[in-house]
Amino acid sequence: MTNAGYKNYARRLFYYEAVFRLLIRIHAMKNRLAAITIALTAVLTSHALAGQGVGRMLYTVPNSAFVENPSGDNEVGIDDTSGSISTLQTLINNARAASPGSIIIIHLMSGATYWVNNNNGGLVLGSQECLIGSGALIEATNSAVTNTLIAISAGSTNVSVAGGTLDANGANIYGIYAPSSSARINIDKVTVRNCGQDCIQLNGDGDGTFDNEMTVTRCDASGSPDHAGISIWNATQATCVDNNCHSNSVGIWMGNCAYCNIANNTCESNATGIDFNSGNNNYIANNTCNNNGTGILLDGSSTMVVSDEMGANSVAGINSSGSGNIYVDNLFTPGNGANFTNNGSGDDVVAYEGPLNASGQNYFYPPLINNQHTNTIVNGMGRFDLTNDQDTVIDNVQSQYNAAVSANPGDVIVLHLNGNYTVGANALALGPYTCVLLGGEIQINSSTTASCAIASTNEDYFSISN
Repeated sequence: MTNAGYKNYARRLFYYEAVFRLLIRIHAMKNRLAAITIALTAVLTSHALAGQGVGRMLYTVPNSAFVENPSGDNEVGIDDTSGSISTLQTLINNARAASPGSIIIIHLMSGATYWVNNNNGGLVLGSQECLIGSGALIEATNSAVTNTLIAISAGSTNVSVAGGTLDANGANIYGIYAPSSSARINIDKVTVRNCGQDCIQLNGDGDGTFDNEMTVTRCDASGSPDHAGISIWNATQATCVDNNCHSNSVGIWMGNCAYCNIANNTCESNATGIDFNSGNNNYIANNTCNNNGTGILLDGSSTMVVSDEMGANSVAGINSSGSGNIYVDNLFTPGNGANFTNNGSGDDVVAYEGPLNASGQNYFYPPLINNQHTNTIVNGMGRFDLTNDQDTVIDNVQSQYNAAVSANPGDVIVLHLNGNYTVGANALALGPYTCVLLGGEIQINSSTTASCAIASTNEDYFSISN
């Protein structure tokens, strides 16, 4: 990679600011989203969702011309040629002493192995320091080493580690460790393996302190048999995307986290793929968790689990053990010991492509145009199918629907609309516990005076599929 490329790599420090601002907006809307998942007042179609599990990479390498300040940074560069942890640490310390307010950009020597032992210690980074390790290896000399490979000083902000490989050689240490009160710590495209502790552990300012803004992206974390590949503690607005975590006790661990985003990660061959241990108001989306013991375990609360894919997990695809979590559009492929283990309380569960065992929960399994199943739609309710394929006037459909609701008070109404309908002065007004399968068309033309075709305001358990 060219020097310009290295500099852009380091300049990723503040690239995620827009992402964090978006997360704030997403979670500010969370109560509304929760209502949508159960009420489903938006239109559900057989192709409405982009798909479950990992998709294209979300991360894009930034090309901005600054690290922190748009008007220009005061940067100090270190290009190590020693391949020695001790020598490099002296260079960093001297650069910081000479330039206390500068951003220090540190390049490891490509092809070098930086050995960590109990005499030299691991590498220590502080605030405003960016380490670029592409092509370099930082490795513990043996399994008796007790020093973390890369340690970030307590209370540091604006620290990044980009590229390179870290190998703990089975020692009971962390690969990368940021202690409590860390913020804006960014780890990208690092391979970390064979750690007795977590491969990567980041600790923030607490789940009630905003603007923590830590990221782990495009990393490969493996070989931590008693701990996690990636571990995020006491953090808000952390983003963990595009990572591959395998052969650990836990692929990705979240402890006391709030408003964090865990998306587009692959977690395989772990005891647990993703463990949301504690916290609230997070977003776990589009992850692929296959061949684990448990795919996703939730002990925390008020978190959305959306569009994940789980298969061949020996215990369960999802173990719901928390409270008030929201599950929607998750795909369970074959081989799970159980698809959904129902140990939580007050959960909102929207099943997709198959029924789930969610007794006692706010459960909704709406039939879709391409999956007109006969399973339970809402816990404790029956089902009444009303089919119309000949009427052309919405008002006539309205009369039939009203009669069906009146005659079947304990049932979910499944309304099959297979004809071509014209809206006049009145929209089709639908209530709760209604699933519409639109096989035909509803037309609004120049003579229509209604403000919409279908009206259903703040109704629970409602869906439309076409």
